[in-house]
Amino acid sequence: MSQAKASGVIFIKEHHMANPAVQAVVDEANQDVTVMQGATTVINGISGLIQSALDAALANGATAEQLAPVAAVVTTLQTTRTDLANAIANVPVVPPVAPPVAGPTSPRAAKK
Repeated sequence: MSQAKASGVIFIKEHHMANPAVQAVVDEANQDVTVMQGATTVINGISGLIQSALDAALANGATAEQLAPVAAVVTTLQTTRTDLANAIANVPVVPPVAPPVAGPTSPRAAKK
């Protein structure tokens, strides 16, 4: 999946994927306007897809013990989402810098 960066926001370029569920996550992330929204959408989407697969596997006879390594991935993704949100929330807001004032750049230029 290729990415392009514009104005500090990462957009995932659309590729048609074999799995429509994954494509739906990509499409939803492309609608987000901030890095946090996009990251949360992707993390939640992937986490949800894995959880759905776990539920289906359990319904078809797999045991929780067999699926524990995959379930750990879901937990890790959820922790990552929370850590990311906390990190972004704790980034200090830097006030914008005023643009330079137009005018002569040197005393010599002012005399002309």
